[in-house]
Amino acid sequence: MSKTRPGLTTAETAARLAADGPNELARARRTHPLVLLLRQLVHLFAGRGARGGRARSRSSSARP
Repeated sequence: MSKTRPGLTTAETAARLAADGPNELARARRTHPLVLLLRQLVHLFAGRGARGGRARSRSSSARP
């Protein structure tokens, strides 16, 4: 039975750190709250405009 510890040697660790960088997750970029609000408003009005247009065309075609 061997008494060596499993894992990378110090030299292997240093080489991987130099080649790949630290083992960290990149921070996610946060979207500014004002941008989120504007996106929601655009989707809200775009959805209402499309539904309103279809409803008007049905009611106008039903009239003589």
